Amino acid sequence: MGGGPRRAGFEQLRRTLYWTVVLEIMKLCGDRDQRTASVPSIMRELRDPAVRNILFKKHCRPGLPRMAGDGYGMWSAFSKEERARLKKQFKERYHRLRVNFSALKRSREFRAFKKARNQALAHHQVVTTKGAIKPFDAAVLKLKIGDENKLLELTRGIAVDLNSIVRGASFSGESYLETETRDVCAFWEIESLDGPVKI
Repeated sequence: MGGGPRRAGFEQLRRTLYWTVVLEIMKLCGDRDQRTASVPSIMRELRDPAVRNILFKKHCRPGLPRMAGDGYGMWSAFSKEERARLKKQFKERYHRLRVNFSALKRSREFRAFKKARNQALAHHQVVTTKGAIKPFDAAVLKLKIGDENKLLELTRGIAVDLNSIVRGASFSGESYLETETRDVCAFWEIESLDGPVKI
């Protein structure tokens, strides 16, 4: 790419895109406002057993159509077994969701991005040092390109489980993520998303 203004413009674009991604991730994972469809607000709603029960009944129905006559007894037994299996699966998924969300909130990446969002991106905090006003220095957070990918990895399981619990849908993002990673690395001319690139 060379140096000079073109390189400087490219680096500015990269930083802008990076911080835009950070803001979007933090909006999705950290916004606690009950009016938003963020992970924390959905998790707050899911704490209510009545809400979970409604979602379970809506999305966890046995797959066989109801049978009449001689087949009813067999259908009823299967339906009961299937419902018990689905209920166990639903409870396991909800437990995993809570564990993963708790791990996300405790992660170094989440805390650092939250601080960056609150002090540098959304609110532009300034600090005074020896009487001089200086903007918040994001370098103290020791973030690097690739940390956002770690945060995305933590949120992926949460998104899959939320999608299943709330919408009764499933999505496997493995091949999608592989394609996106390959395309991103090719575009930015880097070997991996964990490369030693400074922000």
